[in-house]
Amino acid sequence: MTMKNEGVWIFAYGSLCWRPGFEYEEKVLGHIKGFVRRFWQGNTVHRGTEEKPGRVATLVSDNHGETHGCAFRISAANSQKTLKYLNNRETVLGGYSSAMTLFYPCDTEMKPVKVILYIALPGNVDWRGPDKLHNIADEVISATGVCGSNTEYVLDLCVFLRANSFKDDHLFELEMIILEKLKNPEESPSESNSSSEFDTDSI
Repeated sequence: MTMKNEGVWIFAYGSLCWRPGFEYEEKVLGHIKGFVRRFWQGNTVHRGTEEKPGRVATLVSDNHGETHGCAFRISAANSQKTLKYLNNRETVLGGYSSAMTLFYPCDTEMKPVKVILYIALPGNVDWRGPDKLHNIADEVISATGVCGSNTEYVLDLCVFLRANSFKDDHLFELEMIILEKLKNPEESPSESNSSSEFDTDSI
């Protein structure tokens, strides 16, 4: 079986997975290679403000990495409208740049297809970069934007991945720390920190 190539394919690895905001013809689960998901991009609109920026997912190059998510096929008739919407949502408001790569479906009978993805590059105005996961968790907990709390964003992404039997060590560890902090809000971020927590392995 082959995936249809008419129209365009969009790869989703963050909030697009559960809230695409556009019409699509087909949704396929799978992964891309050469990237890992990291919470290194700031957000001052959807999940934060200028005063308290949130932290949202981006992709970081990693030769051995894989990032699971889903791909949406957009019809040729809707492609221009959809790309305009995504340009505003991801590029203008989010600080991301567009790129292309191959998407590998979970269904191995389907052949890989080229997808458009949105990635935050270092140096963009909202770039936050790597930090200890406890510090990232503090930023997430304190941030809320027009689409809701930053904490909700992290938890919803975890729900999506687990529902489809996908793993993401960085994301799930961040989730665990956030939930611990919400139960014990007075705990110092430096307590129980491990040296491996500083997320620079994929730069």
